[in-house]
Amino acid sequence: MQNFSRSATLKLFLLGALALLLLIPLLMIGAVVSERLSLKNATENEIAQRHGGEQLLLGPFMVLKRQCEVALKNRFVLQPCDEFVLPEVLNVSGKVPTSLKRLGLYEAPVYDAQFALSGAFDLARSASPTPPGTSDQARFAFALTDPRGIREVRTVSAAGRELALAPSNLTINGMAVLEAPLPLDFDVSKPFEFALDLSVSGSRALNVAPLGRLSTLKLTSNWADPSFSGAFLPVEKSISEQGFDARWQVLELNRRIPQRSLASFPISEAQASAFGVNLVVMASSYQQTERALKYGFLFIVLTFAGYFLFEVLAGVRLHPVQYGLIGAALAVFYLLLLAAAEIIGFALAYLLAAITLAALIGAYSGAILRSVKRGASAGALLGAIYAVLYVLIASESHALLLGAGVLLAVISATMYLTRKVNWYGNNPD
Repeated sequence: MQNFSRSATLKLFLLGALALLLLIPLLMIGAVVSERLSLKNATENEIAQRHGGEQLLLGPFMVLKRQCEVALKNRFVLQPCDEFVLPEVLNVSGKVPTSLKRLGLYEAPVYDAQFALSGAFDLARSASPTPPGTSDQARFAFALTDPRGIREVRTVSAAGRELALAPSNLTINGMAVLEAPLPLDFDVSKPFEFALDLSVSGSRALNVAPLGRLSTLKLTSNWADPSFSGAFLPVEKSISEQGFDARWQVLELNRRIPQRSLASFPISEAQASAFGVNLVVMASSYQQTERALKYGFLFIVLTFAGYFLFEVLAGVRLHPVQYGLIGAALAVFYLLLLAAAEIIGFALAYLLAAITLAALIGAYSGAILRSVKRGASAGALLGAIYAVLYVLIASESHALLLGAGVLLAVISATMYLTRKVNWYGNNPD
């Protein structure tokens, strides 16, 4: 009877248990990746706090004093309230130069944008429960997510008359509101045009709410990897290595924002209709390392399977401790990848880690397999597997198909190479 200690079945069970045990260091490395990613996000938030956060441009709009009916003890009473009136036409043009701002090991995309807003109001066009407010009650207002990003207000005018913006006591869902009272002799019952030119700094994202019955937005930037987001996509866009140009157009029919609102600004509808661009940093090193780590267990299993098949086909015996050392080296690959990627970038870090591990395991394999040629073959095979893994990481759209194809190829090769192996180890009948 075959010695049980030399049983292929027992060896397979031991290798399976060892592969499961190696999940522990993989999970620990995954925790390190998550921790470093959290630190990166915290650093980006700190950069945003210093430079300006994600900005939503809301406005301009008019604020009129009204008398609103309020239910009080089974009766209605009139109380002062605000009426918010949106423009008939809103045109926004922005130049958005961007850069990467670094803090320690980490960096975040920031911008210093110049905006020109223009359009027209017609307060008498829509039906209103009361006549338009008198001139000393009308205010020209504009809201922004992070007012710390305002660098300069160059022009504020209504019907060609200059206005001065100042902080308002209004709050719109935490957004800061700037307002300017219209002159006492200003006739708000007639249509009038407005202009607002300002410089705004921010980070990561820029959005605009389409408050006009007809709203247009034109953005020009040197950022080469924009992600157009929000409720509407550009009607025209051009993206190149030098940056992007995009134009949006939104009609009143396309949005759900009322042209007039009493008591409160329709912020929920405005935010739901907002659109703009995110300054995407293409797959950070942490995201790519996480993606590589997902294949870690499979990588270890396939490597163990390759060495086991070599044992079966070449008649060379390897101890489970030797498998364990090889598996530990495979796990350290991801830690080395993470550490190097923070400094030299993911692609170079991957190449460095792959060459290092392929050379290390190749040299070790040459010693335990008692053949330099076999060790070189093992190192070359490991390098090829790392190359396949890199293709899987880089190919987001076809990763599943490529992964399935690689697994099928490995299983097919295993079936072909072991088709004549007598797994029972006895003489066939």
